[in-house]
Amino acid sequence: MKKFLAISLLMSSLSVMAAEYKCYGTSPYWGAKINDSAVTYGVAGLAPVTEAISSVKNASNRGVGYVQIIKTNSTSTTLINEICNDSGDGLPDSNSSYHIVLETPGAVLYGCCDLKR
Repeated sequence: MKKFLAISLLMSSLSVMAAEYKCYGTSPYWGAKINDSAVTYGVAGLAPVTEAISSVKNASNRGVGYVQIIKTNSTSTTLINEICNDSGDGLPDSNSSYHIVLETPGAVLYGCCDLKR
């Protein structure tokens, strides 16, 4: 039963990640793409970095995909499925579907994401 539950949770996590998230933020200007296998992020003026995803966890008290923590070897990304209209500079942006907090070795970045299927 435990194996079935673990496999079911893993499959549901991966099914939510079957699309690509396109993320952005300001101060500094940065962008990220997250798909089912990798996180790619870059800050303006620096080369983008791509890392393989090592784990995806969903909040246990919310539906699958509502709050996700996506980890690579050196980053931790939290996606929250709520309307985001401020990418970090205090100015309203177009409404995106997700908030993102991307923790990298050099900075913690906040912004918004859209899910592209």
